[in-house]
Amino acid sequence: MPIYPEYDYQNAPSAVGSYSHNLDLMLHAVSYRYIGKQPHILDYGAGTGLFAEQFAQQVRCVAYDPAPNSLSKVNNAIPVRDPNILLPRSFHAVHLKEVLEHVPDLIPFFSHIARLLVEGGLIMATFRDISPDEANNLNMKHKPKYPIYPLNIETVESACQLSGISITLRSYWTPETLKEDWYEDVLIARNVFVGQLTVPE
Repeated sequence: MPIYPEYDYQNAPSAVGSYSHNLDLMLHAVSYRYIGKQPHILDYGAGTGLFAEQFAQQVRCVAYDPAPNSLSKVNNAIPVRDPNILLPRSFHAVHLKEVLEHVPDLIPFFSHIARLLVEGGLIMATFRDISPDEANNLNMKHKPKYPIYPLNIETVESACQLSGISITLRSYWTPETLKEDWYEDVLIARNVFVGQLTVPE
């Protein structure tokens, strides 16, 4: 059964469209898979909570971010800063927008995410490829609170597979304005993938 019913896999464009369209696809997929239930979505590394609020219009959403100045836009989603509150097998989907760049070791991270998902649960992640040299330059230039690490789709896929998450759809998304892309003064395409937990621990 396809993750996205009525999605044209054969003729799908490489760029799915706006980021909101990607979110709509995930919501559609979760609602379809768990019809008759109230899906629970975790926005992991939610930042201000902007996307968590979009989710919360349709499903129950938890917005998790440990940063003290985060979650300022959360009104309808459930704000969480303590990771111990996130219980195993509690979520039908996990959303990760530009979180993976800040993860030093992807294998234990995805194992942690897999434990939070129900069997068959979905994960949607967005990130950009970053070489070791670029990671070093970005850390020196921006001095982010959470360091940036090298990243590419191959290492992400490998870590997912070791955690029992199969990637079922890959596409791309490019920010529409420089305000959405804090990395550099150019618009850089992001990898977008959807995975499914197939081997629960």
